[in-house]
Amino acid sequence: MNTVDGRFLPNRLATYHTLPYFDVGIRLVADQKLNSKGQVKKACETIHCLQPRKSNLVNSGLFTMKDTTAVGMRRDDPQALKSKLRTDTIHGAAE
Repeated sequence: MNTVDGRFLPNRLATYHTLPYFDVGIRLVADQKLNSKGQVKKACETIHCLQPRKSNLVNSGLFTMKDTTAVGMRRDDPQALKSKLRTDTIHGAAE
């Protein structure tokens, strides 16, 4: 799952119910030169092991609770999200 809300639920379930959960991800960085034809310049991987009351995806910096709020609002109430973006209650959700 490569979305904030897709990662938030298993993160919450695993840390609350003491379930083992490993979040493994990879990021590919394409070469930005015009003649590179989208070649991969760099591949980075991350592995997060979650532990109740110790580590989770939020305190690891993968996303914030504001991110989860923005994603939920974008899905359920886009007008309210636009209002919060205008009042600077949520930052960067438009991207």
